Amino acid sequence: MSFSRTRLWDGKIPGTHEPGFVEAPLVEFDPPGELAALKNAAVLVRTFGFGECHVILSREDPDDQGLRWHLSISHPERHPSWDEIKTVRYRICGPDIGDEAHGW
Repeated sequence: MSFSRTRLWDGKIPGTHEPGFVEAPLVEFDPPGELAALKNAAVLVRTFGFGECHVILSREDPDDQGLRWHLSISHPERHPSWDEIKTVRYRICGPDIGDEAHGW
C-alpha cells in the first residue's frame, strides 16, 4: 500500500541547541500494523524515524470537539531530549502552527 509523503519544513530550527547536538534525518515510513486501532480512530496517521526516536503524527477528534493534531515522540531507552522534540516539531509542523498542536 502506498501513501503520500508528508511535506517537511527545511528552515532553520529557532533557538539554541545543546552542545554536541546533531540533527538526525527525519525519515517517514509506512505505519506498522500495530497502529491499526489508531488508524481507525484518526483521519491521518504518519510515522517517522528520527535517529533512535519514534514519531507518530495523527489528526484525530478524541472528544468530538473537532480535529486536532497529535504529535508523539518516544525513545526506547530514555525520554526524548528537548532538542529532539523541538526539531521534530518544527520539521513536521513548521513555524506557523502554534503550540496547541502539541502531543509531547
